[in-house]
Amino acid sequence: MHGFRRMVIVLLLILGINSLFCNQVPRDTIIAEYSEGKIVYGDIEDRIAKIPAMYQTRYRTEDGMIGLLDMMCTEEVFYLEALNQNMDTTEKFQENSEMQIKSYLYNEYKNDLIRNNVSVTEEEKLNYFKEHSADIYAGGVYEDEVVAADIENRLKSQKEQEFINDYFNEMKEQYQIIVNEAVIQQIDLEDPENNSELLQEKIITSNQPKIEKDVNYLLSIYPELTPQQQQPLKDEKGIIHFVNEMALIWTLAHEAEKNDYLAKPEIEETIEQIERNVLLRSIYNHLVIDAVQITDEDLKEYYDANIESYSNKATRKIQVFSFETEDLAEKILKKANKALKNNKEEDLNNLIKENCTYTNNNGIIGNIYDNGIVPGFGKDENFSNLIWAKSSQEITGKFTEIFPINKGEYVFFRILEDNPSQPYPFEEVMERIKSKLVKDITNNKFAEVTAELKEKYEVITYNDRLFVVLSPEEYFNFAEEAQKKRRYQDAIYYYDKVIQHHKNGEDDYKALFMKAFLFAEELNDKDQAIELFNELIDNYKESDLHESARFMILELEGKSDIIDTFENDDQN
Repeated sequence: MHGFRRMVIVLLLILGINSLFCNQVPRDTIIAEYSEGKIVYGDIEDRIAKIPAMYQTRYRTEDGMIGLLDMMCTEEVFYLEALNQNMDTTEKFQENSEMQIKSYLYNEYKNDLIRNNVSVTEEEKLNYFKEHSADIYAGGVYEDEVVAADIENRLKSQKEQEFINDYFNEMKEQYQIIVNEAVIQQIDLEDPENNSELLQEKIITSNQPKIEKDVNYLLSIYPELTPQQQQPLKDEKGIIHFVNEMALIWTLAHEAEKNDYLAKPEIEETIEQIERNVLLRSIYNHLVIDAVQITDEDLKEYYDANIESYSNKATRKIQVFSFETEDLAEKILKKANKALKNNKEEDLNNLIKENCTYTNNNGIIGNIYDNGIVPGFGKDENFSNLIWAKSSQEITGKFTEIFPINKGEYVFFRILEDNPSQPYPFEEVMERIKSKLVKDITNNKFAEVTAELKEKYEVITYNDRLFVVLSPEEYFNFAEEAQKKRRYQDAIYYYDKVIQHHKNGEDDYKALFMKAFLFAEELNDKDQAIELFNELIDNYKESDLHESARFMILELEGKSDIIDTFENDDQN
């Protein structure tokens, strides 16, 4: 089909899919307004620019930009509400934002220290290879790129850790930093009330007040940690390690401040965003999370109302007799009935071994679900339905009638076991139910609060200003570029825009053909491609691409004689 494909591409080039310049929405175009301000097109462009490049394309689509604008409006009204409730002046906000800012400064300063002080020489790498040629790199060669990269990573990581440890030890001496393990050993993080006499005790002492920390500080930040971060702090050793890391973070953050990192524009911008994010999280927790209250009674009520979702699936076990011919099936069924009546299981097993096409495990198949599939026989709706059609009491102790199956064979069977669906104990699934309910109720509450705040702050969005309707040629050009990058869904999006905005019988005609062509050639969706090609044939007057569409339909339907002839002619 390659010859035909070349023909289509050449034909479309002849029809005029060329590159032109793209119109742009001015950056100062107002795309949303609210009582306290506005959002302009430049704001959404700047937001997209901060998204990793591989994800930017989805946000440049019409739906993507509308969704992003809605999210930006939501952020603005939550932020305004937080300011109006003075949440930026609370002690909790100060602690949370300070902790995140210090961590950020620590990372920036540490990375600069490493970049300026740590390197790995060729001599060091070669010596490391020789030292480990009998273990890590046994059978490897130093010149191998993979080996060289692994050595570089190992040595660099090792030297970085050694440098930071040495640097921190110097800082410990300079600032007389001591982690007070004797106090830490008395802390009970699980029950804060047990620490009332320790609150003012120092867990980190220093001649630099900004580095010092007391028990009360640790108790205040502990609830803000994620469950994963809290887990290592369940024992004394974990808490001591955490406090040592805290001392390192606050020390390097202090050094960053001493070296005027706060004056750097990029750091200043990031810190502003950190504070904004902490405030957004605080108001979200206050208005949404804290408002979600779920009792054990709520969980039980949901469990009872949705018991099927919290039950195991019913299964049945059968013994099946399968045959190539119906005559043989009828003959063996008589013998099987007699053996069953006389409780001669061994005779039944022998009948299967000597006469049946399916002999595995004496024809016994377990764990059969009501899903249209019979293990050993594959997908067979009729077979599955017959297994589940009647209650086990109706068919236990007797064989079914003979019936054909998808494999072209004839079978009968008997039910050996019926395992009805059983609900899991409430206690086993309670946390699962709670997670689901919390998620569902939180989502609903978030939507409710968002609507209320948008009304309160009089949000108006202008989605129609997000885009300039492009010329057909520009849409075709974007589609072509997307195809070159194998982003076929993006290309289809641009073809859809031509169909939507340029219904002139020519551009939309070409776009529909190319959309169908992508479904056929690149997305392997034959049904969708055939439907689109037929739409083109039925809805547009006879023109250049009609014959090509008919050729494509024939090929997709497997009627390829005409296409083969065409390609043979093309090769000649």
